This record gives sequence, C-alpha cells and structure tokens, in this order.
Amino acid sequence: MIQIAEHLFSPAEIGVIDRVEQDAAGPIRRVTCCGLMRPAWLVTAPPSRMDALAATLLTGSGPVPLSLRPGRRLWARPRRIVRELRPEGAAFRLEFDATDPREEDIEPSVMDWSVSTWGETTTVEVPGTAPAPFSFRITARGTLEAISLSDGTRAIHWMGAMESGDTLELDGISRTARLNGTPADTLLAGDWPLAGPGNTPLRFEDDVDGDHLADIRVTWRNRWW
Repeated sequence: MIQIAEHLFSPAEIGVIDRVEQDAAGPIRRVTCCGLMRPAWLVTAPPSRMDALAATLLTGSGPVPLSLRPGRRLWARPRRIVRELRPEGAAFRLEFDATDPREEDIEPSVMDWSVSTWGETTTVEVPGTAPAPFSFRITARGTLEAISLSDGTRAIHWMGAMESGDTLELDGISRTARLNGTPADTLLAGDWPLAGPGNTPLRFEDDVDGDHLADIRVTWRNRWW
C-alpha cells in the first residue's frame, strides 16, 4: 500500500516515480504519484475522495508523511496537484519535494543497555544505509556526573549531576536534554552520536569518581537512501 498522510492507496490505483536530483546544495528527492480511482473500488465517490486528499495537502502548513515502502516514510511537501475527472473515474497527479532525501523507519528501533563500569561499550546493529541520530533515556542507579556517550567519532556530553532514580532524556532529533522532565539543554556539549550505516559502537563514560551505574534505553529510526 502507498500512504499519503492518512490516505491509503492500493498498488492497482497508483503508480510512483521516485527520483533523486543533485544540485549545489546536495541531493533533492522528488516523488510523483499518478493514479486513477474507479467508482467500483470505493465506498465513497472518487471526486469526494480526491477532495479529501486535496484538503489534506493544501491546508496543512508543514510536510506530510509519504510511505512508498512497507515500514518506511519520507516527509514531503506537495508541490503540484493535478486532478482530472474521467468517465472511468478520478485521475490525479501529485508531485512532492522531500524535506530530507532519506527515508526513515516509521517505528523506532530500541535497545536496552545496562551499564556498570566506566568506559563500558556495546555494539548497535543498524541495518539502515544512512546515518541517523541516537536518542538516549538514562536512568541512574547511583550517582552520575559529566555523562558522555560516544560512537567512536562523535560524543555528546551532559555536564550535570544525577542521583539514583533520576532520568535524563537526550533527544537526538531535537538536540535537547531533559532531567526528570525539566529542560537541561544548557549543560549539553559536543557532537551527537549517529547510528550507522552498519554496526555502530557506543561507549559510556562519566566522572571517574561516580558510581558508573545506569540503565540506558537507546532509540533511533533507521534511515535509508
């Protein structure tokens, strides 16, 4: 199934042209969806269904999710909508520009990691073909200070202190930190670790005088060129 925002289309009623173009700023992904909605396929009349789709695409202020492959999505802005009423049904042509040329998994991947020593490492299996930011939810099992998480190339540092039971959320998408739900961005420094492509090492460090005890939930969305 092809999905445009909340609107689903069967392969029998829609075709997709997915192309990537290069310009001075880098790759640009453009998607064209062409189709025909026949009355025999629908509970509602084709024009009504097209009206609902057009309303979704033309009244929103931001990009819409566009799913061309099972389990993945792009975020794209509609560039052109062409509608044609025919005796056999409602024909349409939709053109989109992706805000990012990479697809991402709709559902995030999750890995739980229990840390008990300074400098502890683990490996994350990442099937995606493009790098994606990690997010971390760190629950302290003891005293922690100056936490650092690294992928071997990039490291994010949070220069605050945690007591047992505190929870620190490091969001790789928004590049923010929250301690027990309270913003703590001013204590962030460094460069965010990235998942993939391929298996990715992670290393945990904190102050050498700390307890080095934490439960870490690692999340990311695989990205694909």
